[in-house]
Order: sequence, then C-alpha cells, then structure tokens
Amino acid sequence: MVDPENLNQKISKARISLSGLTCASCVRSIEGALRKLPGLTPSINVNLLTSNAILNFDENKISIERIKQAILDVGYDVEDIKVETESLPITQRAININSNKNNEYKIPFENLDSSTQDKNSIREATTKLIVGGMTCASCVNTIQYSLESLPGVEYAHINLLTNEATIKHDLNLVGIRDLIKKVEDIGYEADLFKKNQANNGNSIRHRAEKEQNLYRNRFLCSLLFAIPTLIIEMIFKMILSRDNLIKETLMHQLIPGLEIGTLILFIFATPVQFILGYPFYIKGFRSIWYSRQANMDTLVAIGTTVAYFSSILNVIIPIVHRDNNPGHQFFETSIFLITFIWLGRWMEAKVKGKTFETITKLMELQPEKATIISIGYDDNDHEDILEKEIDLDLVQVGDILKVNPGARIPCDGKIFNGFTSLDESMLTGESIPVTKYVGDEVISATVNLSSMIWIKATRV
Repeated sequence: MVDPENLNQKISKARISLSGLTCASCVRSIEGALRKLPGLTPSINVNLLTSNAILNFDENKISIERIKQAILDVGYDVEDIKVETESLPITQRAININSNKNNEYKIPFENLDSSTQDKNSIREATTKLIVGGMTCASCVNTIQYSLESLPGVEYAHINLLTNEATIKHDLNLVGIRDLIKKVEDIGYEADLFKKNQANNGNSIRHRAEKEQNLYRNRFLCSLLFAIPTLIIEMIFKMILSRDNLIKETLMHQLIPGLEIGTLILFIFATPVQFILGYPFYIKGFRSIWYSRQANMDTLVAIGTTVAYFSSILNVIIPIVHRDNNPGHQFFETSIFLITFIWLGRWMEAKVKGKTFETITKLMELQPEKATIISIGYDDNDHEDILEKEIDLDLVQVGDILKVNPGARIPCDGKIFNGFTSLDESMLTGESIPVTKYVGDEVISATVNLSSMIWIKATRV
C-alpha cells in the first residue's frame, strides 16, 4: 500500500523573482526561512546571480501567499511569482524510511509504470545547450526569458559560470533546433551539449580558454587604436605648448572647421565603433527586440554611439558654416570605453577560468556510482532493505544513499542514519577529521573515514 498522504499531494513549482539580494548571506537567510515552512520539498534553490528562487510546495499544506510573506519577513522584496502545477508519479515521491511495518510498500524499487514512462519519454525532454557570449546576470535573464517565452518550454535554467543552459520542454511543441535558433536570434552562440561532455573537465576548460582568447584578441585590437588616441589627446594636445610643431600640425585645419587631429581620431574611432563594437550592437539591440529588456551591451552600444555621432555632428556644423572655430568632439570616449569594456571582460574570463579549474578538480573527485536504499516488505510482511547501485547522474533530491567507510560522499546531503568521521580537507584544508551525526550536513566528494552511514540527498 502506498502512503495515503502522497495521494493527496498537489505539488506545484514556484519561480519567484526577488530583489535586494547582495551576497551569499542573503541566499542563506531566504533558504533558512523557507525551510521552516511546512509543505515545501528540500530542493529549494535560491540563485544570487539571477535573483530568483525555485521551489516545490504542496498547495494542500501551504499557500503561495504564505511563502511570499516569509520572504518579505526576512527583509527581501518579491517582484514576481510564477506557479506551475506538477503531477508527480507516486513512484517518484520520496519513501519514508522511518515508516513502521503497518505501512506497506508493494511497489518494487525497479518497477515503474511503463505507460507513464513511454508517454513522458515521447513528450517531455530535458535539453542541455552550450551558450557562448554571456557576460553578466542580464545576459542570463535575457536568454532565460526568451526560452521560456517559447510554447512548450516548462523552464530554462542558465548557468553563467559553466555557460550551460538546461531546458525542460515538450518535444511535440518545440524541438532542439528551435531552442538553438532562439538563443542565436538574441545574439548569443548555442550548440547542443554532447553526452560525452558530461563531467568532462577538459571540455569546460577548453570553453574557458576559447573565451579568454576571444576577449584578449578584441582588447589588444582595441588597444592598437586606444594608445595613439591617448598620445594625441592627452599628450600632444594637452601637455605640449601651443607653438610646438606637432601640436600645430594636429590643429592645422584642412578646411575651415576640420582639424588634422580630429580627422585622425575619426579614422581611429570608426573601426573601433563598428567592427570591435559590433558584438555590443548585436546582443544589445536583439535583447530589446526579442526579450523586451535591455542589458549591459545595450548600455555600451547606446553610450558609444551617442559619443561617436555627436562628435560627427559637432564636426560637420562648423564645416557647413565655414567656421574657423572647430566644434568639440568625443571620439576618444568611444575608443576608450570599448577598449576598457573588452579589458574588463578579458579579466573576468580569466577569473572564471581559474574557477573552472577548481570546479573540474572537485568534479573529478566525485564517485561515478551511488548506492540507493529503499525499504519494502516481502510476502510475509518482513521488512526488506533493498540496495541498488546507480549512476551518480540518476540520483534525485530526497534519495537515501549508503556510503561505506573509505568511500566518497556522492552528493550534498544530511546524515540519515549512523555517525562517522569525514575528511573535508579537500575543501577546507583542515586535515583533522570532522565527526558527523544524524542531521549534520555532508559535502559531496568528502571522504567517509570510520563507519557506514546513510545520507539523504539535498543537492544533486
């Protein structure tokens, strides 16, 4: 018999847009407040980068208004809430291992409703894409908004650090090529994430190096124009005396209102604005066109364009009026701004690359397999503990996992049964083992030293 409470569950997914988050402490405060509420599953995901929260809750036990009020009570604002009702198969719900023998589980561990599986395999799919060109949280929001606006897309999760997008969608309504085309339409690069790339640190490292090289080359090209511009504007025109031959040459007017120095700066600024600045136009204005929101690229494109064309206008007006007093120009603003933006993105890519190395080293420490535990009863009502070894990718939040002495913790979780000592030196650098008891949190890839334990997965 299946627990009757599970039959009465009405599980819904809530996507909550937040504001006021500034650091990891804010994330912990919100997660702590939400975990105290009844009716919420343990898988509460608060993302600092995108300022949103994703959680599952039972509408029969708690309302969305109470969840919203809990967030407001800890001092953060709720901008928007999207609720999606989910129908979870009984066999996918967590089994209560503390149940007594009066609760019978006649559903074997392996047996699932095949018709339900076939139906889901035909209609629903989870697709991973590699997305290139993302630089900030605004890019993440733009891509996520655009993908979720497609019919048949249930949700889209974008990871800025690893440049990956995970999309759950209905294959009958939207296909993989449609998803890739949508990402490319708003100015970013997209490619299908190959299965053999999973947990492959080399592929992540390769993408990081490719991004660094791209931004470095763009910065160096911009620098070729920025250095002579700096010399002309800041040294020749400002430091040299008025009777200096170089300064007189730069201030010489070819025609009334047009100086040689201004013409040189125009020649320098044009390729920087429209060749090296072309990616800002593509991403910035496609973001407005397709997702109806601006991003950082929009700001750079508008700012540099205004500086460039206002300079041209200030040069043309004196020429038209044949005025010997040339107008003030801002060509150097366009050149310097684009150069510094590419410098900043190159530095950011280098920092992300170092983070990739740390992540891939941690990924390599994770075990490839996990032993999952379930409890059933045989024909004589005797309790039967079932163990099954599965791939780590198949572990779900709420699963009970067995970890033997000397093995690594397969995923983040809490100790469900037993106590042990863990070696956490790979994260903390502290060589002294840490004793863990029931309810204490354990971290993925740390080493179980002393005794066998059961853990309940909280993050996978």
